[in-house]
Amino acid sequence: MSRSTAGILVASVLYCFTALHPAAAHTVNLPASLVSPADTVTAVATGISFGEGPATDPAGNLYFSDRNPSRIWKVSPGAAAEVFRNPANDANGMVFDSEERLVVCEKRGISRTEKDSSVTMLIIADTLGDEGLNDLTLTSGGGVFFTSSVWNGNGKVFYLSPDGRLTTVLSFSNPPLNYPNGIEYVEEKRLLYLNITRKDSVVKYRVNDDMHLTALGPLCSAPSPDGLALDEKGNLWVANTNGNHQVTVFDSSGTKLGEIITDGQESVQNCAFGGPDRKTLYITGKTAVFSLKTAVAGRNTSGVSSVACPKPVYGISTGSPGTSFRGGVPYLNSPGLPSNMFDLRGVRITSSVVRSGYGAGRSSGIVVVQSAGGEAVRFSVIR
Repeated sequence: MSRSTAGILVASVLYCFTALHPAAAHTVNLPASLVSPADTVTAVATGISFGEGPATDPAGNLYFSDRNPSRIWKVSPGAAAEVFRNPANDANGMVFDSEERLVVCEKRGISRTEKDSSVTMLIIADTLGDEGLNDLTLTSGGGVFFTSSVWNGNGKVFYLSPDGRLTTVLSFSNPPLNYPNGIEYVEEKRLLYLNITRKDSVVKYRVNDDMHLTALGPLCSAPSPDGLALDEKGNLWVANTNGNHQVTVFDSSGTKLGEIITDGQESVQNCAFGGPDRKTLYITGKTAVFSLKTAVAGRNTSGVSSVACPKPVYGISTGSPGTSFRGGVPYLNSPGLPSNMFDLRGVRITSSVVRSGYGAGRSSGIVVVQSAGGEAVRFSVIR
């Protein structure tokens, strides 16, 4: 790894992007279970040249990349867009990890912006693809799946382990023009979804214990699929590029549910869920970034599995990272108690945002704990 801030400006430079409700007539053709008929597509930023890589942090700030010139922008709620990194080394796909650090696919490597604004290069890769690294998805413990794409050739999918070992987990051969692009990993199901842009196909893979991939077959056909996002119900929201200017939504079986059509855009490159409840879909178009309120929440993409602690929740004690829970909730699978209850007593806390109380439903917040197997698990403690 190399750690440097040389040549990188991490700053708050205001720019003349505008937040507005455009006169353009966007179209939302989706069931009310996904988007309320009352909600509409809204422009978040305009005046860009090639939007990509939307990602949001827990505070609700939106980040997106602009490819020409290469910069990463930040849009805080109710504020104008500002430059976050300049230059950004052809930044493309981006995601925040469980420690709220921005992980970025750049043309020649994967970077991570630390909380002190310094930049760590997780990998420097000059030969992984003629066009460069494209998109990424995180695993628990700090692993990264990412795509490397070649427009007139065959790309690859790689896995970067938490200790820095790089493995080619998927290669394409003849016929040519296999362009792996958007990628999402569903760890709890050991499934990985991959967009093959020049084949108009979304393919599903099983992730094996060695992190190599076994094809389970095409899931659905979509016009020039670029980036994608998954919601908590398992639906896929697929951005369509190359003259297509929409997001097409499919359920987990590949059945089309509808689409969001942006007006005035030559193409749509990517999409991601964000906001405090992950019920805002952000869409990066060719020259603008849009938002749309959704009725369904996006799935957690920070590299930890999300598990909801069922009601009632009794007496969870507030703890700090490195300590263990002193209180607890009814024991999982204990005789005489419901099997859907969790016991967190004695479990090591890795990070937490928990407000405590006693009695049913008195605790709320999020806690990330270390499971017996060593992986991080995020428990959403609900009212």
